[in-house]
Amino acid sequence: MEQIRILITDQDPQRRSLLRASMEAQPNLIVVGEASNSQDAMQLLSRKAADMLMIDLTGPHAESSVQSVSAPAEADLDDCLTSMLLDLGIPPHLMGFHYLREAVLLTLEDRSRIRRITKVLYPLLAQRCGTTASCVERCIRHAINVAWCRGRVDMLNKMLGCRAATSEDRPASGELIALLVESLCHLQRKH
Repeated sequence: MEQIRILITDQDPQRRSLLRASMEAQPNLIVVGEASNSQDAMQLLSRKAADMLMIDLTGPHAESSVQSVSAPAEADLDDCLTSMLLDLGIPPHLMGFHYLREAVLLTLEDRSRIRRITKVLYPLLAQRCGTTASCVERCIRHAINVAWCRGRVDMLNKMLGCRAATSEDRPASGELIALLVESLCHLQRKH
């Protein structure tokens, strides 16, 4: 299993600590450093090799941070998507996190799957993961519920650049998958 080296940037030390703990709980993730702002992150990045840079998009230097990081290449879509899911507050230890990530990647391969979630996408995921389609659906729904209880709705809106959701109006599984797919496609089109 290939190791992914991560540099975490967040002005909140408690959130950095939580991110580090959740990242280090994964066997293939290594946190190589932490920074409280984009300037420190860029200095650390010049000294330490990192495969992924996690950025707090709500910090005081958010605009310079976003401009400093290049958009993901084809091979980095999975890393970008993983970062997006973590930013939304979906914990990586939940099976729904992994099912949601795979659902988005499968939908990127074949966009027609988004219109046939229960008939095609969930059964395909279930077959690949050795479970049932209803289990996949239930786990994804649970992951979304956890994220919305954590109040990270504004993060989704920032990722998409528009008001796609409110704290009272949580998206259905298919809606979130479609929003994430569109967000990743938008990043690809920009470059």
